[in-house]
Amino acid sequence: MPRGMPCRLQNRNRLTLRCLHRRRVARPRDCRGVAAGRDGAMSDIFISYNHEDRLRAEMFAKALEGRGWSVFWDRTIPIGKTWRETIGRELSEARCVIVLWSNTSVESEWVREEADDARQRRVLVPVRIDDIQPPMGFRGIQTADLVNWNPSESTPAFDRLVADIGALIEAPSMDVFSGPSRNTPSGRPEKAAIVGMPENQPKPSGW
Repeated sequence: MPRGMPCRLQNRNRLTLRCLHRRRVARPRDCRGVAAGRDGAMSDIFISYNHEDRLRAEMFAKALEGRGWSVFWDRTIPIGKTWRETIGRELSEARCVIVLWSNTSVESEWVREEADDARQRRVLVPVRIDDIQPPMGFRGIQTADLVNWNPSESTPAFDRLVADIGALIEAPSMDVFSGPSRNTPSGRPEKAAIVGMPENQPKPSGW
């Protein structure tokens, strides 16, 4: 430090150097804490599934976390917390909601309600994991077909799912379906293939 420099200026310079050092050594955020909602941040992806499909939901969660996204899928409610404070909050603020349609989830009122909430917010990404039809009201929505999916193998269907999720999450939340698209002649965004409706399919009320 140059001689003759006022004490207040010297102290200010030392404080600035300490702040810069802290910024350089800051650790990256732990996505596992984000996924479980433990640090107050909401997850990128919420996975809706029936409890009997927990193992398959975990496989999807780990595969998507491996792509760098934070994923909420563990339905355990912490002691002292309510459903609305944990699962309800994650569902309402997730940037993408994946619904796993299976033999059991199509009969689940909870899964259908979560899917309906995501559809109204236009963040629904349905995935078929059993050879079944989605429930009434969701059959007109393009659904990813990942029946018998093996996470250890790369498949075009899963790669397409990842691409569509990426397009949905990166897009502005309020302008996903507004304005012309530069990539499609019809002006419909690319991601509409998975969260929108086919061209020749009449849209249900609320869309």
